[in-house]
Amino acid sequence: MSLGVERPNEWVVLIVDDSFVFRSILAVYLRDMVGTLLSAENGIGALEILAQRRVDLVISDLSMPLMDGAELLRAIRGHADRHIQAMPVILMTAEKDATVLRDAATVGANELVTKPIMPAALRQAVNRLLTPVHSVAC
Repeated sequence: MSLGVERPNEWVVLIVDDSFVFRSILAVYLRDMVGTLLSAENGIGALEILAQRRVDLVISDLSMPLMDGAELLRAIRGHADRHIQAMPVILMTAEKDATVLRDAATVGANELVTKPIMPAALRQAVNRLLTPVHSVAC
């Protein structure tokens, strides 16, 4: 599902969270800095989108039904497509437990952001992860 207006040659970001409201809030935070915002409510939906189109960045909640963020990240890192394998991933969590945070980092997340999400921190993380991708693509 596209949450914004698609503009060619701009970043494509996939937001994965089981809360439609939270996906919508993240879309508002990011809408002026990315070309296309896509969304899925769990890891299964995210993998379906990744099979159909190019995505530059995935922002995923850690705790979701059916396929959580850690399972999604393992599937991304083990994918046959090299672009998908190397895609930057931001995991989000409301967990404060150090073990959960450490486990999330070990599955290969590029960034780990704790909820509640601060718009400026999220935008900085997105910019930090996408700037190298954007400059290579130009």
